[in-house]
Amino acid sequence: HKQGKRHPHHGNKRVAYLLTGDSFRNRGAQLENGSCAPGSEGPQWQSLRSQVHDIIQPIEHAGYSVWVYGVTYPCSGGQRLVYDIPSFFGHRMHGFALTNRSNVTYGGQVTSWRAGVTQVMNDSGNSSNWFDYYMITRWDLKVDDVTAPEFWKCALDDDKAKVFGELMRSEE
Repeated sequence: HKQGKRHPHHGNKRVAYLLTGDSFRNRGAQLENGSCAPGSEGPQWQSLRSQVHDIIQPIEHAGYSVWVYGVTYPCSGGQRLVYDIPSFFGHRMHGFALTNRSNVTYGGQVTSWRAGVTQVMNDSGNSSNWFDYYMITRWDLKVDDVTAPEFWKCALDDDKAKVFGELMRSEE
């Protein structure tokens, strides 16, 4: 089941790739309320390079247009590192926002997911601009091995793959 017509400006299928949560996260306790400390910059850029090279580009080589959306929090020390993220993604970045941290334990993920999904929904505008697929991930995801375009063709378009809401399963 496809979710609507193709975007009028793109002949190929579209994937919304949402990055949410803490970018430039301090290494330490999971609920540590801090980001952009010394030592956080290198690992963050390494993770983003990995996502572009090992996930986004293979999806594009499989025939999809990947639109990146990002939601993160301002640096806890006032640094401006987060403002360099949109230019890193260039033409792929279609939405970027800073949001306030939630005071609720574990509420930050829900807050940033909601803000990311809102960006995509606002950008889609109406049912003729829907994406074919949606991926939500974290800023600190680093892929160990590159994925192949053939993997994405199989995972997203194979006749045996059926999509049920946000879940995908393979029929045997």
